[in-house]
Amino acid sequence: MCQMERRMRNATRPPDAIHMSGEWSSSNADSFAICVADKNRLRLGLTALFFAYYLVLLVCAGWFRSVLVTPVFGVINAGIVFALSQYLFGALVAVYYARRMRVIDARIAVVAKGLSLGAVK
Repeated sequence: MCQMERRMRNATRPPDAIHMSGEWSSSNADSFAICVADKNRLRLGLTALFFAYYLVLLVCAGWFRSVLVTPVFGVINAGIVFALSQYLFGALVAVYYARRMRVIDARIAVVAKGLSLGAVK
């Protein structure tokens, strides 16, 4: 197994030292894996959504210029409005990401707290 695959596999599991010591229960390991999976799903999903939205701008600029040169008001056309909407979309993605990560981080903290409480017993 190559080193990169090993790192990726270990990213969804607790550290081996903790896992081997018996301090990390099966439920904590499962909770940790679920949190990591949620985090990865969120990152990949939002990245794909952002790139798809950006790709629409590139496709329109390349093949549908007549749509982008449609005047909206004055010298402002649909292309300028759509290009500026990329910034708004990026900001909305960032706010959504921050809010969802706050929830996931809180779940990870609960798992970590359960680990530290389990070590004291």
